[in-house]
Amino acid sequence: MSSELTPAQQLEKMRRDWDDRARENARYYVNTERDDWTDEQFIASGERTIAEEILTDMGNICQGKDPKQMRVLEIGCGAGRVTRALAGVFGEVYAVDISGEMIARATRFLADRPHAPPSRTTAPTSACSTPTSPTAPATSPSPPSSSSTSLRAR
Repeated sequence: MSSELTPAQQLEKMRRDWDDRARENARYYVNTERDDWTDEQFIASGERTIAEEILTDMGNICQGKDPKQMRVLEIGCGAGRVTRALAGVFGEVYAVDISGEMIARATRFLADRPHAPPSRTTAPTSACSTPTSPTAPATSPSPPSSSSTSLRAR
């Protein structure tokens, strides 16, 4: 009998592990720079990530398009650190994470953003999503169009 996990078992294990981390200290596991993040520090760290990783490459990312007219996908959004900063740059941000606990924290963290209404959707892989635009659908976000950009940064 093989001890290897099936893909479904691997996903479930990953979900459980990230849920446990979120319950223990979500912000630390999203960015291990410190274990006692204040809201202000956590927000600033997301803005630094965007400044260093995204804003320095806007020509390539946007390819002449207005970023406020673009939709982006953040995979592995965690507690919403980068999602919040992305929402200040792009028109729509779809943030997904395998952990429902992380999504719950991201939803609370983004609650004060009028253009980031809390929403939760379960995808076939048990990933959850939080659209961050008032025009984004509340359930089952549409797949990114050809004018969308996928970004990856926790």
